[in-house]
Amino acid sequence: MTKNIAFLFFLAALLTQGACDSINNDTDQALGDREELITRDGNFLFYNSPVKVVHNNMKYIAFLRKNGGVKVEKFKSTNTDLKSIDTYKVHDYHETVNWDIGKADDHAAPAIIHNTQNDRILLATSYHGTDLFIYEYHENENFLPLFKVLHGRYTYPRMIEWQGNIYLFARLQPKGAKKGHLIVRSSVDDFATEQVVIPSADGQVVYASRPALGDDRIYFTYSTLHYDTGRLHGWKVISYNPGDHRVMEENDLAYLLDEGYYSNRPTAIGYKDGRLLVGTAFFQKEQQVDSRFYSRANTVLIAEKGFGKEDHFEVVEKNMVSAPYYHTSVSIDQNLDWIYFDKDTVHSSVNFKDGCFDHGYMMYPNLFKKELYYAVVNNGYYEIRNFDNSIVRCKR
Repeated sequence: MTKNIAFLFFLAALLTQGACDSINNDTDQALGDREELITRDGNFLFYNSPVKVVHNNMKYIAFLRKNGGVKVEKFKSTNTDLKSIDTYKVHDYHETVNWDIGKADDHAAPAIIHNTQNDRILLATSYHGTDLFIYEYHENENFLPLFKVLHGRYTYPRMIEWQGNIYLFARLQPKGAKKGHLIVRSSVDDFATEQVVIPSADGQVVYASRPALGDDRIYFTYSTLHYDTGRLHGWKVISYNPGDHRVMEENDLAYLLDEGYYSNRPTAIGYKDGRLLVGTAFFQKEQQVDSRFYSRANTVLIAEKGFGKEDHFEVVEKNMVSAPYYHTSVSIDQNLDWIYFDKDTVHSSVNFKDGCFDHGYMMYPNLFKKELYYAVVNNGYYEIRNFDNSIVRCKR
């Protein structure tokens, strides 16, 4: 697709979604002294990542709006504060949304990353078992043109840079089959070819975490949905070498879960200097409730494999908290610091100064070295296709 056609697509999306709502116009969400409101209308998801890019003293935050618009907010860093520079309306799912059953599907949350080798920013988004759209941005442009469409049933785009190239991981459900593989494409050939990283068996779907960068490999933790039970089974960790498309090691951590657990969803993994940290949340039993929003209890479990240890993981955190809608989302950063939320409480390996988290219903933490981005439910209710969230930044 030429840039002229892509620009017309961008203009159509702009007219559909209306005028931009910059950070300065969002005043409904009460903020602490160390918080900034990124948007009054935005959402993340636990797998789709990264959500933030830093490039040339600019920060780009990507998110999904409840009307199906995919947006990027551009900020200039001023000491520890952010100054809004621009808003880019990247993709519009308005025509994809089934308005008879709700609003936009939260699976459409985007992933964004900087490709140092090509000095460009890439954004990936798919709705929910649909085509996957890749956009690219160069600093001298004022919009993100469409770069490529991957046709198929894709969900959960995740990107990571390895040896100068961008690797795009996603779930692929082959047409006509009850399966769901973890697949990968890369910028080496402009995302033209596809390989299966973790295959799924008949009647099963792989649910893999965000990737973590190791010394010479990429790490994932995952469980598997079984169609016959409707539950997420198991807990595994793998390391993967994209250079020769090889799974280098695999660890089974299911023995760390409580006996007879009901459903387990790993969301976090991190690696640094020989240490590997993984995070998950599991339901001990099935809980029949009228609404899933913060009405069920699940157990957060964080485990570590230290340097030189083969298959031995030690539990460093185990805590029962209320689940927001899905299982509780854990975030681990580059320093192996971790964080997760209860309904109105923060649990973290690092201390935050006063002036953050004076909110109920916090979700989807994204922890970085000096800051945290997370979602706050505005109206006291959440469903896959019925959400109204703000996105907040907390300065550590």
